[in-house]
Amino acid sequence: HRDLHSFPTRRSSDLLAAYLDRNPETITTFGIPGHRQDKLTDNSLDALKAWEAREDAWLAEAKQIDPATISDSHLRSTYAILVEALEGPTALRACHNELWTVSQFVNAWQVSYGYLVTIQPVGTDDARKDALARWSSLPKFIDTEISNLREGIKQGYTAPKGNVRITIDQFNTLLTGPISASPFDSPSTRDKDPEFKKSFDAVVKDQINPALKKYRDFIVKEYLPAARESIAVSANPNGAACYDATVRYFSTLPVPADQVHQTGLKKVDEISAEMKEIAEKSFHTSDVPALLKKLSTDKQYLFKDRAALIAYSQAALARAKEKAPADFGLWPKADVIIQPYPAFREKNGPNEYNSPAEDGSRPGVFLINAYQ
Repeated sequence: HRDLHSFPTRRSSDLLAAYLDRNPETITTFGIPGHRQDKLTDNSLDALKAWEAREDAWLAEAKQIDPATISDSHLRSTYAILVEALEGPTALRACHNELWTVSQFVNAWQVSYGYLVTIQPVGTDDARKDALARWSSLPKFIDTEISNLREGIKQGYTAPKGNVRITIDQFNTLLTGPISASPFDSPSTRDKDPEFKKSFDAVVKDQINPALKKYRDFIVKEYLPAARESIAVSANPNGAACYDATVRYFSTLPVPADQVHQTGLKKVDEISAEMKEIAEKSFHTSDVPALLKKLSTDKQYLFKDRAALIAYSQAALARAKEKAPADFGLWPKADVIIQPYPAFREKNGPNEYNSPAEDGSRPGVFLINAYQ
């Protein structure tokens, strides 16, 4: 009986420790203290298979417990979270994302690592050692990624050509200009130690940039010709199941993707009706498409330049910081700041939030798109 009650807590601790070991980037993203920050995920298909076998074993063990027999409400919650943390990713396996992630968005390695490297701790001997170790391992990660994508092509899993072309453009920008302009050189630009700066610059110049070029050349010559024409994931094997699995993973609900799509269409109709009403009331026209074109091209509705757009957003944030705390009992330790996207992402950055360090030592960063 005691064992049953301690199971959710014990297993949650085991799972968290194993998860951080499998996904060491998470330690840096959330600023979790007491861990080294010297590794990247092992992205080999063998390592993935081994991890999935562990997930299966944990889930089978969890399913042997009837949650109704857990009387403590905190433990019941822990149990439910534990099961969800296993069931969500298990469902998502239907997509085989590891075989076709060529993308310009946050699910792509060049985007997530292009941010991670900018928050990699520096400034102490241990931090410098970790930074050099972690980012020296990026070329191996990239080689494995190329091999996974080749396997994807073989099995019929590819990304859409449009996404691939945008990704190529990102790599062209990443490989242009001086080393110090690359996000991958960020640890060097943020540290004052001359020896470390020299060593890290050499890693970027001699290891990382050649690996980025190798990946870019692979997707230009080999991947783009093989990439799928269709935007729809249903063009991949078992693609319809992937949509359902993705909804299950992100929402926690077993709702068919088609139902979500129908809800979306209904909402678009509702919003279009509201827009028509505003257009008539405020702009004396019922031609919404023409009005939208005018709003995005007429100088009176546009920012003068990117600096004006960034300043406008930062001023709104400053007003919120001043007024909002009075309405909340709990206020985060960490600050939040607004920054423009790095050059290689700004053409297609959708505006996004990145979490602060848990202890408040690093702010949350909201990236806004100031392109054109």
